Amino acid sequence: MTTKIPGSDEFTSRPVPREELLRQISPSVPLHRIDDQRSGEVNALTYEVVRHRLWAITQEMGETLR
Repeated sequence: MTTKIPGSDEFTSRPVPREELLRQISPSVPLHRIDDQRSGEVNALTYEVVRHRLWAITQEMGETLR
């Protein structure tokens, strides 16, 4: 028998401005940063493959939490 948890089908999030997000992160956490020139060097196909895989992982995590 499965039990449905109220609200488990609803996920809400709001975009957080970059500056606010960076303020919330501890300075002891190393962050990977690149400039605009380097970001333009990323192959479009590689970018899409990585983006899709990260999206799929996020979906799997959501399914697991349900």
